[in-house]
Amino acid sequence: MKARGFTLVELLVGGAVASIVGAIALAVLCRAGLVAARWRIEVRRDDAAWLALAAIARDLRVAPEWRDCRDSWTCPRAARRASNALVAGDVAWFADGALRRCQRREPKSENAWNCARFLDGISTAAFTVDLRQGGGRETRHEPAKRDGNTADTIDVTLWTYDSKSYSRTTEGPPSAD
Repeated sequence: MKARGFTLVELLVGGAVASIVGAIALAVLCRAGLVAARWRIEVRRDDAAWLALAAIARDLRVAPEWRDCRDSWTCPRAARRASNALVAGDVAWFADGALRRCQRREPKSENAWNCARFLDGISTAAFTVDLRQGGGRETRHEPAKRDGNTADTIDVTLWTYDSKSYSRTTEGPPSAD
């Protein structure tokens, strides 16, 4: 028996089949890579939001006082435009397209705030306080000047542009008793 090779037609058909299988495998691997990359981005965004909430909670815990920042001339100029902002001691937090943290510089004047982007992608920041009322009742509402420094807890919620929310509750500042 004589050894016989492949014909040109057989080689071309085999090459075409191998190319189709290779293209399908490449498409599947590329799609898997894109899914993994999107997942990593989502995890990083989640981690960044939780770290931002931890930073806000830290500032609230160590601040000797906190106050609402709406229509107040003692707040950073940029925070006055935000729908919800909170000042904790010498630090202000608000969102206007990004989560911003402002640190008060000396001397304490209207222009004594140094504001920086803390986290991009945050559309809204909301601050809610729980106040103990007479008879053991608690009320929950946005901070107001009348609340002073009496919050039992302060709830901070951050919303991203795709409507995902992150929330953390921390104790209010120490009482002045």
